[in-house]
Amino acid sequence: MKQTVPSGPNRDAIFRRILVVDDDEDVRYLCAEALGDHEVLQAENGRLALLMQRQEPFDVILTDVRMPEMTGLELLAAVKEKSPNQIVVVMTSFAEKKTVLKALKSQADDFIEKPIDMIQVRAVVDRALEKQRLREELFHLKQMDRLKSDFLGLISHKLKTP
Repeated sequence: MKQTVPSGPNRDAIFRRILVVDDDEDVRYLCAEALGDHEVLQAENGRLALLMQRQEPFDVILTDVRMPEMTGLELLAAVKEKSPNQIVVVMTSFAEKKTVLKALKSQADDFIEKPIDMIQVRAVVDRALEKQRLREELFHLKQMDRLKSDFLGLISHKLKTP
């Protein structure tokens, strides 16, 4: 497990926790570089990633599909079973329709084709984080709307009852 902590002018800014899972150390390094203003942790296989995810929360899990011990699709299924709202982005150099469809049916939040393009990695992760933020905002707005409706119903009832 490797950890990359933000450096440079953004080191004091609020950053997200991202787990990069790939058996290829070079790919993990490139992803960590692309996501340098976030806290990036690395795992070389799905089993280690699953253990890490159970011990500490991550904002995004970025995983390869083909790895020894546990595939990225198996990791995706296990993570989504325990944490359905966890953002998981799947990467693969085998961009077959079958693999893409399987990942998306397993609720992958997005898909990146290898070879890794650092700009694409950054854009996909940023888009997934924004999507998550909007989901959370919508949840809170619905919660506020229910509270408002309950309060107005209570006030209305009190005004009608002597």
